[in-house]
Amino acid sequence: MKSIKKGKKEIGWVLIYTKPKQEIRANNNLLKQGFKTFLPLIATSNKNTECDAPTPVFPRYLFVQLNLNLKNWASIRSTYGVSKIIMFGEDFTIVPNKIIQLIQDKLNEEGIYKEEISNKDFKKGDSLTIKEGRFAGV
Repeated sequence: MKSIKKGKKEIGWVLIYTKPKQEIRANNNLLKQGFKTFLPLIATSNKNTECDAPTPVFPRYLFVQLNLNLKNWASIRSTYGVSKIIMFGEDFTIVPNKIIQLIQDKLNEEGIYKEEISNKDFKKGDSLTIKEGRFAGV
């Protein structure tokens, strides 16, 4: 992440810190104000949970694309659900487009990350081979 001074001509993604469990509320309110936002979600894979709704990949954080020359970012701070804009001193911290694109590439059409989980039930004594990682081939 790089730091950009407010006066420099730049359009980039900034990180927003939200109030607890208000990422979706903050995202919706920012969208209503005309901001381009990105809130990556992850599908719940735990069968024991009662909630099937996707949850944020990064709890309490979302991304907003800003044109720093327009100075239209001041309203973000007073948006319902938003706690603050992540900054270093008086400088914005820009998240590179490449990182945003890498995250977006992992999501499906609905903007949700879903892990592929094997539904095959194994029994004691079954032969298995690990395909990836430190124990590959074992």
